[in-house]
Amino acid sequence: MTRTLFLFGFLALAAALRPQSEAPRLSYFEITYRDTTGPYLIDVFTAPDTSENGFGNTGLAYERFGGFLYSSAYNYAVSSRIVAVNKNGTRRGRVIDVSDRLYHIQGLASDQSDTTLWVWGALNADLTGDRIILHIDTTGATIDSILTSLKGGTMCYNYLRDELWVKPFAGAPTIVAVYDCATLTPTRTFDAGVSGEGIAFDPFDTTYWALDERALWHKELQGATIESYDNPSHYYPGDPTPVAGAAEGLALDLSDRTLWFNADQYIHGAVPGGNRVWHVDPLNTYGEFVNFPFGIPWRAGSLEGLIVEDDRLVGEGRYITPVIDFGEEPPLDLVAHVKEGAWEVAYRGADDPPTTAPDTTQPLDYYPANQATLGWGDVDPSAWTSEPPAMRYLQLRVTLAAEAAFADRDETPGEFSLSQNYPNPFNPATTVRYALPEAATVRLTIYNALGEVVRELESSFKQAGYHEATFNASDLGSGVYFYRIDA
Repeated sequence: MTRTLFLFGFLALAAALRPQSEAPRLSYFEITYRDTTGPYLIDVFTAPDTSENGFGNTGLAYERFGGFLYSSAYNYAVSSRIVAVNKNGTRRGRVIDVSDRLYHIQGLASDQSDTTLWVWGALNADLTGDRIILHIDTTGATIDSILTSLKGGTMCYNYLRDELWVKPFAGAPTIVAVYDCATLTPTRTFDAGVSGEGIAFDPFDTTYWALDERALWHKELQGATIESYDNPSHYYPGDPTPVAGAAEGLALDLSDRTLWFNADQYIHGAVPGGNRVWHVDPLNTYGEFVNFPFGIPWRAGSLEGLIVEDDRLVGEGRYITPVIDFGEEPPLDLVAHVKEGAWEVAYRGADDPPTTAPDTTQPLDYYPANQATLGWGDVDPSAWTSEPPAMRYLQLRVTLAAEAAFADRDETPGEFSLSQNYPNPFNPATTVRYALPEAATVRLTIYNALGEVVRELESSFKQAGYHEATFNASDLGSGVYFYRIDA
């Protein structure tokens, strides 16, 4: 039987691009620091800068590099802007104004592979014609844009596949359109089965969350409902009367897997004094767990030479968490959700607090590790050990050798796959890895940005298993290159 597989990856000499894979999962440290059961509704606050002049509070996004929220707001044809919000509801930093490029801002998504944003609104003040999705940086400058006929709604970002999920509120409100962020093109649609606007991808188990005016839904990618929970914004506290506008932006907090969502209830005249942001804990993780996802250089940690591919880190390097203050009691459990056999996890600690400045905005206080002192300052931590020491201040490290992640594996792959090249960016050489579940004739081809063939890395018969090929671009110019495998 002959099978042909067309998978595209990216090689970059000038800029780092993100991996795409067939069945990606998140790799992360999960730290259990308390055994407690808290309330489902954690907090609710009025979103800043959205209660004046009839502003509607629509999109919501979690910014994982800084551990805060972005909230989008509009005043119909007058203005569209984005506000950074701390988890306690206070405004953070400057307002990003995009009123000169779109109207009636709706969807908002934080690109969790960097610090950029995706925003969705109308091109025309009277809301006729196409909508536009802008990719902007934190100053508001436009990077890219996507024209779409989908009427406004909300969005989320799936950074395991580098794609946007776009959910309109009109037309077919249960249908989610998926856009590839690299090519800015639609790739597929799926039925979320929920008519409310809120949508959030969950990378911890590759599920998603959807919000309507009565419930918060946890669903499998295939559409089956895992569980449903109450939407507390449907009723204003102390008033059992149903409230309109209770199903807008939805965001997953990657630090503890809680959910944030907002409601443009002010614009519907239901709630005096502004629009509210709600924080809920459907999985009972708040105050018990804290997560440190790998693969993206979170500013609180130190990441060197690693990328995420499927359920493992790839490449020779290490990730070091911030120094974490566990208080008077040691953590109950520290688990690395990683691939067996490819990892080395180590711990170190101290009883004295670091002399660097702590970040107190997270569930546990921590001391950022992206400094030369790796968070400790003048404090000298213990040596790295295979078991966590019984100390108040701890730091975790995961180390991976390149050959441990891919080469010398005995099992036969279960499917065709083409992996992200490593390193990326590279100069001048990089390695492309691929897997064959059965013996096949393989052709691995490199293209430039114009679609022209620049190199044929493989053109031969290969046995089932894991293989790799080296691409040396020393004779080529800097730029973006694509690779394709036919097997």
